[in-house]
Amino acid sequence: MSEPQSPGPAASAALPRPRPLHARLLLALLALAAAALYLPGLDRIRASIWDEAYYLSTSARYAEGQAHFAAHPPLGTMLIAVGTVLIADNDRVDWKPLGAERAVADKAMPKHFDWGGMRILPALFGVACIVLFGALLLELTGSLIATALFSALLLFDTAIAVQVRSAQLDAFQLAFVIGAMWALLRAWRTGSYLELFAFGALVMAAALVRANALILGLLAVPILWRQVAARDWAALWRTCLAGGLGAVLALGLTLTAYLAATPNPPDPATEMGRMDLPFFSPDQRAAQARGALDPARYPAAARDIVAFMQHDLAIMPPTDAHGSRPWEWLLGRGLIAYRSDVDVNPPWAIGLIPNAIVWLIALAGVVACAFPGRLRNDPLRALLLGGWLITLGALLALDGSRVLYLYHYFIPLLFGLALAAREWSSAGLGWRPALVVAVLAGAYGALRLPIALGLPTG
Repeated sequence: MSEPQSPGPAASAALPRPRPLHARLLLALLALAAAALYLPGLDRIRASIWDEAYYLSTSARYAEGQAHFAAHPPLGTMLIAVGTVLIADNDRVDWKPLGAERAVADKAMPKHFDWGGMRILPALFGVACIVLFGALLLELTGSLIATALFSALLLFDTAIAVQVRSAQLDAFQLAFVIGAMWALLRAWRTGSYLELFAFGALVMAAALVRANALILGLLAVPILWRQVAARDWAALWRTCLAGGLGAVLALGLTLTAYLAATPNPPDPATEMGRMDLPFFSPDQRAAQARGALDPARYPAAARDIVAFMQHDLAIMPPTDAHGSRPWEWLLGRGLIAYRSDVDVNPPWAIGLIPNAIVWLIALAGVVACAFPGRLRNDPLRALLLGGWLITLGALLALDGSRVLYLYHYFIPLLFGLALAAREWSSAGLGWRPALVVAVLAGAYGALRLPIALGLPTG
């Protein structure tokens, strides 16, 4: 079996690898640090944060077994529903009225609702993000110093902290994206078809949380081109097959879970049911009547989901009071105040507030690619830059046609930090400058942590 050709001496030269024990200890420390930040006090805010009002409604409809549609593909909302309905202590909740509206008002929420249980799964995925990013950086740099520093910088970002500590989609998508980045780097170096399979599956999983991640599939093009240039048609065919099978498996499993969880049609007696019914096609209705997992329901449900998402995108306003522009995100701007209570003593507020030092370091990693020889002699750096360019480019294409928010930049942010880590390790910088950067970013983040965690600000 022929394998993809080596990426070349500059890229494939063996990196100095840390001892496996040291690498495992570092990843364990990162997991503990992330758990200490992301897991405590998830029920501190006993009201919906940002899009939680919408995800409460979708979770309620999953609990009722009703077919329904949302602005995004179903994987992320299903994972939130798993926490809300199955993990949280919400056995006494009457789900029917909560699923009747598109967004659940705070006054409609039961006093005994388990907010912490609803948020635990995103928080655990947030912990996984930090560990996976550490594993990615070990693969990319072979440096304990660079891995520790840049994993810490991701942990210090207060914008990511507020998103993973509430029931939003970001933690799920970021975990899948980081996993896909790791699989891609491994596949680039080894040509492993198993890792190409994982790349396809993880890109599709990320896209089934938010569709924008589908563009990451383009990152496989350099591997395919290398095989075309070598005229290795067998390897090219196997590469396409491996990635495609992974994507099909992720799509099939997600659709199966969605269909199994929604054996009933939308409820015409509710506002949401009446909103969903025009997109619930006769083909899906007929297939559902024969059984939740009737084979004919798969393509019908997929078409209905896509049709609703296209409709939702078409009616979405181009901007709102909380929206921001892509050029602002490069500098860590675009704060959103989610909610606050100034009538209590002490007052508190919670919002999307980035750690500007972290975001500027990510930008510096991108800018460093302009230095002479950086890309020509380092294909992996070129691959990461390609990831940053295509994900930011997709957002620029959407800018002006729909409202965008700061958290839409999280995927380019990952690529920027990975590029900065590559630059750091290439420069051979040691512990002392790493400690300086970590202290500065950590101190800056600590000043903003009360707003990210919803702590008293008075």
